[in-house]
Amino acid sequence: MTSHSHRQYLSSSDMALIEQVLADAGFVKGVPSEKGRDAAKFLTRKFQDGVVDGAGLAKALRGHLVALEFQHRRRTARW
Repeated sequence: MTSHSHRQYLSSSDMALIEQVLADAGFVKGVPSEKGRDAAKFLTRKFQDGVVDGAGLAKALRGHLVALEFQHRRRTARW
């Protein structure tokens, strides 16, 4: 891929990669959700920080989603 790290703007091919990573993670394009918006923002930031390959983005997203689930469980846990 010809993308460069630390770019402010993403090309259409960059966005297509992010959309594919989201789709592979189970997010459906055109079906809005807070979790989906958060995941898209997260991937965009990671891409701009230099993670420009699909495998790296997918790995980062999995870790992010696990962390969010852990935070959610901590907030909703009943002692």
